[in-house]
Amino acid sequence: MQTALEAMADEGLNVFDQQYQRLNKGQEPAKFDLSYTDIYEKRLQPVMDGFLEELPDVIYAIGVNSQDMRRHIMRRFPNR
Repeated sequence: MQTALEAMADEGLNVFDQQYQRLNKGQEPAKFDLSYTDIYEKRLQPVMDGFLEELPDVIYAIGVNSQDMRRHIMRRFPNR
């Protein structure tokens, strides 16, 4: 994960961005994106999937930032 985040930073993405952009105004629970959300999910999904494959006792794998924003990346139970 560190390598992927460093590469994103090297490409000019602000991986420390905390300027949350609300996606669902007026709805709860609130959902937010950051400037790096799309590329984060694209690059880190394989990493998270790899954790789940290598560690069969692990139920989910997520990344959180310093503000506890979670980008849920979970494929083990896609129909739940």
